[in-house]
Amino acid sequence: MNLLKEIGKLAAALLIQVLLFNNLHFMGICFPYVYIAALICLPVMSRPTEMLIGFATGLLMDMFCSSPGMHTAACVLITWLRPVMLSRMVQEYERVTIPVSGASIGVAPFVRLAVTLCLLHHAVVFLMDDWSLLQPGWLFLRWTVSSAMSLLFILGYGLTRKP
Repeated sequence: MNLLKEIGKLAAALLIQVLLFNNLHFMGICFPYVYIAALICLPVMSRPTEMLIGFATGLLMDMFCSSPGMHTAACVLITWLRPVMLSRMVQEYERVTIPVSGASIGVAPFVRLAVTLCLLHHAVVFLMDDWSLLQPGWLFLRWTVSSAMSLLFILGYGLTRKP
């Protein structure tokens, strides 16, 4: 039942991303991808289940954004790294059965987790989008501004979420 509730939250995050945040961009610089908050805040579950959820999420985003696998690659990467990072950040990793949030694992570990995964996600998406390093300044600007904007929403969601 909890898994269905979390998948429902993930579907809502995708819907909000597609209908609202995909239309919010500033001069081709800022592209907030806040749907990854739902992936970051998933409860700890079996590794194949997490990977499947990450793959499906990225695939749906790619279909809605007409992007050739960029979001799928980025989502699979962050869902692959999330359990490793959580096990190193949280002392009692096995006992984290509720959704990950600032209240469930602590504010500092949650902020580190969210910042790291968001930066990685955005780096993969923008590197695959540009597919070259001919304009590294432009790529860095898009990556940092988009990551900062996304993190505002992700941290707001994860730090106010009740366990």
